[in-house]
Amino acid sequence: MESDYGQTPSSHIDPLLRNACILDIQSLELLHHYMCHTSITLGDPQIFRDVVPPLGFKYDCVMRMVLSITARHLTRIRPDQAGYYHRLAEDYAAAAFPEVAAMLAQVNDDNSQALYYATVLISLSSFATDPSPGNILLAAAEEDEVSWWALMKGVKMVISTTGLENIRKEATAALLCGSSTWNEPKLSALSVTSLILQWEKPLAEIEELVDEVYAAEDSIHRPAFTHLKECYRKLFTAPDEPKVDNEQIPSIIYGWLYELRDDFVLSIERREPVPLVLLGYYAVLLQQLEHHWFMEGWSLQVTNGVYAILEDSHRHLLTWPLEQVGSILSGL
Repeated sequence: MESDYGQTPSSHIDPLLRNACILDIQSLELLHHYMCHTSITLGDPQIFRDVVPPLGFKYDCVMRMVLSITARHLTRIRPDQAGYYHRLAEDYAAAAFPEVAAMLAQVNDDNSQALYYATVLISLSSFATDPSPGNILLAAAEEDEVSWWALMKGVKMVISTTGLENIRKEATAALLCGSSTWNEPKLSALSVTSLILQWEKPLAEIEELVDEVYAAEDSIHRPAFTHLKECYRKLFTAPDEPKVDNEQIPSIIYGWLYELRDDFVLSIERREPVPLVLLGYYAVLLQQLEHHWFMEGWSLQVTNGVYAILEDSHRHLLTWPLEQVGSILSGL
C-alpha cells in the first residue's frame, strides 16, 4: 500500500512481531519497580536484577513471578492500595504455576536455571503472603492454603536434578557475558547487629527431651535437632569466636528447613510435641531474617501457631523461644 510518503510502515512489520505479546502499562510499572527496588531486597542483588529478568523474557513463568513478588512488595509500600496489589500478585502467580508444574515434569539443562529462579520466587512470595492463623510454615492451617514446605519441594527437585553448582555457573556466565551493569557494592545480607544469645542451656534441656522420646537410631528427629543446634552455634557465637559472614546467614537459616526429611514434616502434621517444639526453637532463627520485608512476622507466626497446637502439658517447653521473639499470648 502506497501513501504520499511511500509505502506504509506497517507493510514491513514481521508477522511474528505484529502478533507478539508485549507487557502492558500495569506490567511495565511492576517491572520498573522490580528493577529499581524489589530486586535488591531478595538476596544477591546482582543475580536478581541482572540475571533473573532476562530469563523472564524467555520463560513466561519467571516474568510472572517477578511481577507477582513485586506486587507483594508494593502491598507493604503502598498500604492504601494493598488490596489491588494483592490481587495482582495472586493473578500473576496463578498464571505462572501451570508452566512451572509442566517444566518440573521435564527438568533439563536448558530450563533448569529458569525453573530454579521461578521456584525460588514462588517460595519467597509465599513468605510475603499474609498467612492464615495457625500456618506454621511446615503445615498450613486451611485446606485451600499451600504450606511453604510444599512449595519448597520445587526448589529441591531442581537442585537434586541439575545441581546447585551448575545453576550458579550459568548465573556467573550470564553476568560475565556483558549483561550485567551492576556497579554498586552488594547489599549486606544482614542489616542487624549480631546477637549474643544464651541458648546452650535451653537447647540442652530440649536435647534431653529428644533423647527420652526417640531411640538412638532415630534418623529423623535426632538429626533435625543436631542441625538446629549447629545453626545456633554458628549464628550466636561467643564474643571471642569468629563470626559467620553476613552473606552466609540466610543459607544457614533456610538450610535447616531444606535438609528436613518428609517424615519430620509428617510428624509435625500429626502434631507430635517434640518436632513442634523444635520448630518453635527454629523460629528464633527466623527472627534473624526479619529485616527482609517478606520475612516480617514469621517468628511470631510460627511460635504462636506451635503454642496453640501443643497440649497444655508441653507448652512450657516453648517458654524460652517465646521470650526471644517477644510473643505475648493471651487466652491460649
